[in-house]
Amino acid sequence: MERLDQSVADAIRILAQSVQDISLRSSIEQACPTRLTRNQFLILNLLNANGAFPIGEIAAILDISSPAASKNVDRLAELGLVRRHRRAADRRVHDVELLPAGTEIVERFVGIAADKQAALLANFSDEEKTVLLDLLRRIVLLTLAGEERTDAICLQCWNRRGEDCILRDLPGGCLHNREH
Repeated sequence: MERLDQSVADAIRILAQSVQDISLRSSIEQACPTRLTRNQFLILNLLNANGAFPIGEIAAILDISSPAASKNVDRLAELGLVRRHRRAADRRVHDVELLPAGTEIVERFVGIAADKQAALLANFSDEEKTVLLDLLRRIVLLTLAGEERTDAICLQCWNRRGEDCILRDLPGGCLHNREH
């Protein structure tokens, strides 16, 4: 049994790394005419799903420093994908909002990723997909049990899950349903 457990654990790590490093990266590269980092894309995705955010909150969600978030936002602004503006009520706070070119990149990414997923899932029956979904849901929830910061993970559904969100019952809930 120990060998089976180790094989399953290895397969989970390889799956997670493959999805993160290969699928996500290649979809971002195909969707964007210029190179974006994972964090830069996640900022676009966050803004697309939730509207404008202050830089400090972007930093907290991505679990990076405020200067790192600011640097990523500056790069996205240089590319014409986002813009910063000061809040009228508190001029110290800079909100970041998505521009149409940034929205186009997120929409292209979602289409590319959806096509890749459809091609992958076409290899499985509905029964196999149901079993797989149940197993993946359990793995995700058990992995994240006790974790307080799941915001960056929440961005992976592209705000398409709604009531079916795997993360909605976690302590932090679904990022897409929160006020900011």
